[in-house]
Amino acid sequence: MHAFVRIVAAASLMSLIACSSTPRNQVIFTAGEKATRTHSFQAGDEFEVKLPLNAGTGYVWTATRFDGAVVSLENAPSPVQSIDYGGRVGAPNLQTMNFACVAPGTCEIVFELSRPWEKGAAAAQTHTMTVTVK
Repeated sequence: MHAFVRIVAAASLMSLIACSSTPRNQVIFTAGEKATRTHSFQAGDEFEVKLPLNAGTGYVWTATRFDGAVVSLENAPSPVQSIDYGGRVGAPNLQTMNFACVAPGTCEIVFELSRPWEKGAAAAQTHTMTVTVK
């Protein structure tokens, strides 16, 4: 009987580990992209948006406009994540934002690349994403 309990406990633990390592829905924007992205999710889904930037320039991405009744921003923008470009100095990085789908509806999320201390300055770059939650 004890062996059976250990097997069930081990299987449960492996199931939990597998679930926790499942990647979120990812949306990755590329530098210079101009098109509006359109994505559909289910209520309760989570997704992460990865945006390109060059670290050290002072620029950061912010989600400047979205409908909080449809999606919620789950974290402040993350520290940048390096992309492997063979060790090139000045290579692009990725900044990640995590969202949760709150309720059915459609909203537009606008991301702006700017320097936080430059008040009133136009964004250096923007990306737009239309999200439909079912």
